[in-house]
Amino acid sequence: FFFFLAHKTQRLRISALRPHATPHLQLTSPPCNSPPPALHTEKAVFFFFVWAMFVPLERFRDAFDRIKQESLRGKVFIYGSPDTDSVCALYILTALLRSEFVDYKLLPISSMQDVANTIETIAVEKVASVILVNAGAAWDLLEVFEADEGQRHSHVTFYLIDAHRPINLANIFDTKTAQSSRVLIFDDGLTAENVPAFDELFPGSDTESDSDNDDNDDPDSPSKRMASEARLRRLRREEEQLRYYSTTYFGVASSVLLWKLSSELNRENNQLLWMGIVGLTDQLLQERIDTTTYTEQADALRKDAQRLNARSDEDGLSGGENQISFEEEYRFMLLRHWSLFEAMCHSRYVATRLGVWRQRGKEQLCNLLAKMGLPLVQCKQKYVAMDLQLRGELSDQLARCAPEFGLDNISFPSFVLKRGFSQALSAADYVYAISALLENTDEQNDWMDGFRQAYDALSPDHFSVLLRGMNFSKTREAAILSAVENIIEGRTMRKNKSFRYAVVKDTLHQKYFVHPITLTKLGLFLMDTYRYSSDKSDRKKTMPLVLFAHNSQSETYLVVGIWAEPRKVEGTVAKNGFGNLFHEAGRKIDARVRMAGFDSSVMEIKKDDLPRFIGQLNISMRQTL
Repeated sequence: FFFFLAHKTQRLRISALRPHATPHLQLTSPPCNSPPPALHTEKAVFFFFVWAMFVPLERFRDAFDRIKQESLRGKVFIYGSPDTDSVCALYILTALLRSEFVDYKLLPISSMQDVANTIETIAVEKVASVILVNAGAAWDLLEVFEADEGQRHSHVTFYLIDAHRPINLANIFDTKTAQSSRVLIFDDGLTAENVPAFDELFPGSDTESDSDNDDNDDPDSPSKRMASEARLRRLRREEEQLRYYSTTYFGVASSVLLWKLSSELNRENNQLLWMGIVGLTDQLLQERIDTTTYTEQADALRKDAQRLNARSDEDGLSGGENQISFEEEYRFMLLRHWSLFEAMCHSRYVATRLGVWRQRGKEQLCNLLAKMGLPLVQCKQKYVAMDLQLRGELSDQLARCAPEFGLDNISFPSFVLKRGFSQALSAADYVYAISALLENTDEQNDWMDGFRQAYDALSPDHFSVLLRGMNFSKTREAAILSAVENIIEGRTMRKNKSFRYAVVKDTLHQKYFVHPITLTKLGLFLMDTYRYSSDKSDRKKTMPLVLFAHNSQSETYLVVGIWAEPRKVEGTVAKNGFGNLFHEAGRKIDARVRMAGFDSSVMEIKKDDLPRFIGQLNISMRQTL
């Protein structure tokens, strides 16, 4: 069991993580029938790539052209993580590569250990370019792939399209040589601006010696003064690096960046636009971005949708055609595919504010529906089967009655996809379905099978797979609501001086909570429950939350940390400080831990190490915060 949380300021040694190879899904491109068009970039663009690690939006096309050029001498490997934004981004990227007849291989990975198991293949298959989608930003990629100067993969260029922040500084600054960077990072327009200057992080050309071996005892001597100044500079640089790595957060969705690339390449269509929309919506629903960032990005996508769907409603739609519209979406769970009552009960927004797992909360929900003039019998049947007049009045009635029950933001601006004459689907519907498919594993199906299903569900030709994902999502959301009831009503939530925590163990739906997405959803649900609790003592003491879900097969606990800010405003997102704290607590007790994915606030720990880890985490947080 590997200790995988190496300190981010150190170079990660991954050679120990190769016990054996594991099978990987290999989604390869069709045979190359003709060579890609000649690279048309100017000489100035070449110098841009030599000296800059970040690729700004206006240079996305040049980076893609470079990938095409490199494909003439070797294959393109694409690594993608199993999350909704990644799957949507991979859908766009592979479509663009196929359109240019670029030979590629898609390798889904659940951790950096999976990368280690494929490193031997890079040399065998003569790989020229490696593209990482929502995977690897926190690691020194040249070190991981053994691609430093003089190593066997030093000819490979790496392209990082990753929403995880912060990015490892070794991928941004070449601290060893003045040669051209081979890690090119697609910038969302914000990341490069937030990276400190080189001289604020690393020593300059001088050695800045702070040796105390000077025999001169005079503290005012030039040598002593220079040594003291050098030590202060070194301390400031160390503090700046610690500050840079102190919290984790997310940038713009990778699928949105790749949609912008498709626009630059004039490869726009509704299917690729929809992938960007779903990826952005996933970030909002998982609280990875705040509402301001979402609104800005959604507004840009709205303009793209209007441009691509600039046909009057009178024209109608023929069977099989797609049309995207910008609409307000209720914060209800899968409303179009459930009853109104169930959709509201399983909505985190509604359930946490009304406390629907309690009898009083259910009565409040029934009172809300009654004030809206909606008979309960109508609300408990399929939404599509509700009386048309009642459905037509729903928006006005919610605007009139919902604020009285504390539901002031009952909707948010979103998008709806209509395919011919079939039922309309919202972007949120897709997010719920895709995330459920990604974690739909059992004894017969592993995470790779879930990845295949999620990837297939994005295609219009596999609508049945998408519907299956929606059904999985309903079951999973019901399990989350049941777990919330068990933790709150069973009073199994514990609290120390630094954070709240709960152990999810031996539940009826335990299999759902050993996956990061579902356990994170449970954490967000519980965090909102305390934030909007009717108990004033709970509301006053807003604390970070840690969940531990027991996995009986591996005898480990999946750990998820949800950060909190005392005066958090609805719609804002707190940067997560648990990544470094988890690492520090695990290191001090020599725990057997590893990262469970690519987010440092999610990890796995051996069962026997859990009690000591909880105690040390409390100590580390009290010393740090």
